[in-house]
Amino acid sequence: MSAEREASCSSDVETEQNKGPHISDEDDSVMAAALASEPGVVYLSHLPQKMNPKNLRHMFSQYGEVGRTFLQPGDQHKRLMKKKPGGKRQRQNFVEGWVEFRDKRLAKRIALSLNNTPIETRRRSPFYGDLWSIKYLHRFKWTHLSEQLAYERAVREQRMRTEILQAKKETKFFEESLEKSKAVQKIEEKKRKKGEEVSSRPGRNFKQQKTEEEIRQWMQKKEKEREKKKKPKSKKPTIENDVMQKIFEGGPVLAEK
Repeated sequence: MSAEREASCSSDVETEQNKGPHISDEDDSVMAAALASEPGVVYLSHLPQKMNPKNLRHMFSQYGEVGRTFLQPGDQHKRLMKKKPGGKRQRQNFVEGWVEFRDKRLAKRIALSLNNTPIETRRRSPFYGDLWSIKYLHRFKWTHLSEQLAYERAVREQRMRTEILQAKKETKFFEESLEKSKAVQKIEEKKRKKGEEVSSRPGRNFKQQKTEEEIRQWMQKKEKEREKKKKPKSKKPTIENDVMQKIFEGGPVLAEK
């Protein structure tokens, strides 16, 4: 009997080991809830002129639980709202945005149902006449957006550092040129006091390069001068030469006398 009991106990242990870990229906429901609670992100490619994060969160909260939101300012160089001369704050416009929902299935339904639909139907609303432009981003996490924003911020800071460095170089060059000009003016003043001649623009006494037309005219002029030098000089007939020629020829000059 004892042997039979030991055999039955060993068989029960083997069957339990072969079955593996037991998963109850409660565990299945917990896993399904965890998968369903995975957040989803929607992208808004267009925002009305007066839309701000508060208005956007209020509108989407009517459809479900909203997590994080981010709206991209229209002007990167004017992120902070500045005061106008009258004392009122200048309105900041946003061009695009990202909204995170706690449930990604809800985010998909909202993107499909609200895309290309009016934002507001009331005529007095500032958003009347504008349409939603929403797209669900598959497999997009909020960390991806954070990384992209951090990269853009780093690029912007690097560009600003480059511009500042270039401005410093230009300022330094201007200051050095100003110091040189002051030194030259002092030297000129000393020369004037001593009575020495001072050129009006030192270092700028240079000749302009001749054009092709001027070079051609200069060549023609030189050629004419060479031709004149080659020709023999012809003596101009004078009155004395004519009289002497007639005397020696025994001509009509003696006869007339």
